[in-house]
Amino acid sequence: RVDRRQRQMCIRDSLPTVPGLWGLVNNAGISLPTAPNELLTKQDFVTILDVNLLGVIDVTLSLLPLVRRARGRVVNVSSVMGRVSLFGGGYCISKYGVEAFSDSLKYCFQPLHLEHIHPP
Repeated sequence: RVDRRQRQMCIRDSLPTVPGLWGLVNNAGISLPTAPNELLTKQDFVTILDVNLLGVIDVTLSLLPLVRRARGRVVNVSSVMGRVSLFGGGYCISKYGVEAFSDSLKYCFQPLHLEHIHPP
């Protein structure tokens, strides 16, 4: 597991001459464990939220200066489960969070080009 400071140093060291980043696609995600909520532990939720929501936030915030410099685009891939919760566990919660984070980027970072996709 890499912490935020290590990731920023890696980005800085790997991309020193890059004038910017044209595109960022946040598509990583996990869905397990999924079960009725009462059968899950807090750690089960944390595991999914850490990848599906906090990972999107961390990577986006780390790379946002480069995206803005190039007038690039951020694409956040969510899920229809970010609009309707059909089962328990952290997956639907995390996708609701990606929806909210994407909305906040649209309103707070104008004129950032943001695409938000929710595949079926």
